[in-house]
Amino acid sequence: MGTTVATNALLEKKGERFGLVMTKGFADMLEMGDQTRPDLFDLSISGKAEILYKREDVVEADERVTLEGYSLDQSRPSPQELLNLASAGDEEGTVTIGQSGEAVRVVRKLGEQRIRYLVD
Repeated sequence: MGTTVATNALLEKKGERFGLVMTKGFADMLEMGDQTRPDLFDLSISGKAEILYKREDVVEADERVTLEGYSLDQSRPSPQELLNLASAGDEEGTVTIGQSGEAVRVVRKLGEQRIRYLVD
């Protein structure tokens, strides 16, 4: 039920205003969409779906992260092993264990004060 109520609120454009924080350079990512077509061989471009947010409400966060040692190989090092290897190396940024449990290299740290300023 909660999902239906939330979806309806978005589609009907009801509820509280919200902002969207995206990595710098990716602000239009949701607007671009993908190449999904109901009829695979229909090359005509149908009308673009209306986006559910205002472009001016998107804030770009100047930060960069990357997954460390990502691989589909099951014998790859564990996140903790990657963390240990990274602390011994001289590559740019710091490596930490992210919310997902994966090793994440923070190449450019999030400027939290700038984000707070932009959303206020």
